Amino acid sequence: MEKLFKNLKYLMITSLITVILMFFFFVYRPMRNELKESFKRDFIHIVSISEANLENYFKNQIEGTESLSSRTMIRKKFYDYMQNKIDLDTLKKYTQPKYVDGVNALKGIKGALRISINNEVIALCGDVNKKNIKKYSEFKNKTTAMNLFPSENILVVSSPVYEQKELLGYDIACFNLENILSEISRNQIDYSIVKNPKYKKEVKVFDNKMVTVRQILDTEYWLKAEISSNRYAATLRRISILVGAVTIISLIMIILIFRVVIDKTARRVITHLEEINRKVTYLSFHDKLTGVYNRRYFENEMKRLNDSRKLPISIIVGDLDGLKYINDNYGHDKGDKYIKKVAEIFERITRSEDIVARVGGDEFAILLPETSQRDLKQFEKRFFSKIKEINKNEKLVEPLSISIGCATMDRKDQNIRKIYKKADKKMYENKKN
Repeated sequence: MEKLFKNLKYLMITSLITVILMFFFFVYRPMRNELKESFKRDFIHIVSISEANLENYFKNQIEGTESLSSRTMIRKKFYDYMQNKIDLDTLKKYTQPKYVDGVNALKGIKGALRISINNEVIALCGDVNKKNIKKYSEFKNKTTAMNLFPSENILVVSSPVYEQKELLGYDIACFNLENILSEISRNQIDYSIVKNPKYKKEVKVFDNKMVTVRQILDTEYWLKAEISSNRYAATLRRISILVGAVTIISLIMIILIFRVVIDKTARRVITHLEEINRKVTYLSFHDKLTGVYNRRYFENEMKRLNDSRKLPISIIVGDLDGLKYINDNYGHDKGDKYIKKVAEIFERITRSEDIVARVGGDEFAILLPETSQRDLKQFEKRFFSKIKEINKNEKLVEPLSISIGCATMDRKDQNIRKIYKKADKKMYENKKN
């Protein structure tokens, strides 16, 4: 009997060890590996979204700085000064208040200044330390340039000012990077900007963390993302403690229940993540204010349609007239209503396969596959008829007006980007008239 009990004891110990080993090799290890891979995939996906948001932020700041340089009246005064028609004090007095208005309209701006090609400060706005003016103004090109100062959390955009093809000077805008880095630093991921990192692999895995770097646009700076491995390590430790704390029967039951729970939880988590992904994808390709597509989506569709057989392809570029006047006199909320109204009109009169996008503050663009010049004229008639109807039936503080330009790609050897530029040029010609 004693021998039997002894054998039973050994059998129970052996069974327990067998179950634990089976659990380790057939449940614990595959689950651990899958958890690591899932963690890695999620990490890469989230960083890709953050990278896109950061690049969009940089592109918006570049466009904002270029808009400063393109303001007609103060640019012409600048030209008069360079032609010795007015003196420096007169130029400064004229430029400063208008420059401040333009700078204050830019999001995330820390400060900005306009300098001549002779390094004379024409206008200055915001927190731009005069000691750093020389450092920031070293990066001057004939085209817009972007430079980063990670230690100061500053993005500097240098935009040349031209009038009648003559380079007059530069607008140098400094943007604060702290807000955008804080905005994307979620999901326990730490972001920083580094210069020429040592390794440039998709993901570098260390004992206690994962790290990846992504190049920012075409610069020498990279977005570095880092996350601790404790997120999945903590789960593994809890499972290990559970294995040592229960009996063989309880362990088997827990394994079965645990697998069921994991499957249900995984489905819920996957469903939740898919929903978040759908929302993020929607926001990354749509304009937040109007709900139509944004510039990024429009650019992608132009690339796709460039090799398409859906010829002819027509493009319409529209620019809302008098938006600045409405914003200045009635407030930006009223101006936003005008922008939404234009988007609503375009949405109503286009087909499901047409691409309506807001590509700038008051600028829209539409891609019309399989639309000839004759169809385009009909579209214009419907559009301006709708504008007229709204101005007649709705009580607007100012009449709704928009200048448009159109162009059609009807041959395969044409480039769709040139067609877009042609439509854009026509729009500006119509706006002047």
